[in-house]
Amino acid sequence: MSVPSNVVSIMNPTIPVDQSIYEQSSTQKARLGTRLPVGDRVFYYAQLSTSANGTAGNVVCSPPLIASHQAGIVNCAAATTGAKTVTVTMGTAMTVNAYAEGYISKATGAGMGTLYRIKSHPAIATAATGSITLYDAIPGTIAAGAVNFTPNLFKDVKVGSQVLDTPIGVLPIAVTTGNYFWLQTWGPAAPVHTAATPAAAAITLGTLGSVVAARSGTEGGGATITEIGKNLNLAATAAETNPVFLTILP
Repeated sequence: MSVPSNVVSIMNPTIPVDQSIYEQSSTQKARLGTRLPVGDRVFYYAQLSTSANGTAGNVVCSPPLIASHQAGIVNCAAATTGAKTVTVTMGTAMTVNAYAEGYISKATGAGMGTLYRIKSHPAIATAATGSITLYDAIPGTIAAGAVNFTPNLFKDVKVGSQVLDTPIGVLPIAVTTGNYFWLQTWGPAAPVHTAATPAAAAITLGTLGSVVAARSGTEGGGATITEIGKNLNLAATAAETNPVFLTILP
C-alpha cells in the first residue's frame, strides 16, 4: 500500500521545517517524532524536559514511565471492533494530552499485547474515568482490564544515566529546559565520553549524559547494557567528545 503524501511530508519531510538542526525553539514547529535525514545523519524532533539544561554532546534518554499509570492501577472498559476510543479509570491524575502521540497497550485478557497510538485525551482526575482517542480503529475486541501508558519517546527527553534510563539520541547543540530541537539518533556524532574509550570500541550510555565503552553483562540494579554506537578508529579521551557512529534509531 502506498504512503499518503501528507504522511511523508509530516513524518519524513523532504523540505525541513522552519528550524535548523543547529537551532532550538521555545515554540513547537513540528510534530514530536518527526524524522529528518540530513546527509548521512538522522534527526528526530524532540522536546527537552524541564529537569535540566542539556549540553552539546550529551546523550539524552526517553521519558520514564509513571508507575501509577500502568497495569494494576489503570484499567480500561471493554471496547469493540472498530472503536477509536478507549475508556480508562486512572490510578492518579493525568494532565490533558500528557500521552498524546504516545501509546496505550492492553496488559491482560482479550486484546493483550496490542498497542495503539494515542491522538488525544482530556485531563483525568485521580480515580476518575475518561476517554482516550486513538489514531487507528481497534481491529479486535478489547476486554475490560489492565492497561499501560507509554509517553511519546521524544517528549520530555532528559539527560540520563545507564542504570534505569533508555538512551534515545545525542544533543547536537546546547538546549534549554522545555525547548524543542532536532535530536540526532543515527550517523556520525560527537558525544562526550566519561572516560578514555578504546579505538573502535562499542559504546553505551554512561553517567550524566556521557558515553562509556560497552561491556557485557549487567550494571547495578540488573539493568542490561544497550549499545548505542561505535567509536571510529581513534581512542577517546576522558571528558572530551570523540567521533562515533551512532546507531540508536535509523
